Amino acid sequence: MVSPPPGASKALASLITEKQIDVILSYCTNGHQAEKALTGISTIELPSDLAITASYGMTTLNSAHPEAARLAMFILSPAGQKILMAEWI
Repeated sequence: MVSPPPGASKALASLITEKQIDVILSYCTNGHQAEKALTGISTIELPSDLAITASYGMTTLNSAHPEAARLAMFILSPAGQKILMAEWI
């Protein structure tokens, strides 16, 4: 089984179209985006006891530009969190 990364709905649609996969476990968002691109497929959400909750992190290089560290700190700030919540929820 091949699992494309999040946001790879075009890759998922391609794998389905090329008959490379019949079933895939992936983020529901990938499946719903593929449903928009293709007919005849459906995404079924797993029962809550089987669904995995994703944990996200942020990594910065020790040698990163100072602007990268400032961006990371902004993302963690209340203002940055407000933007993320408005965009992702």
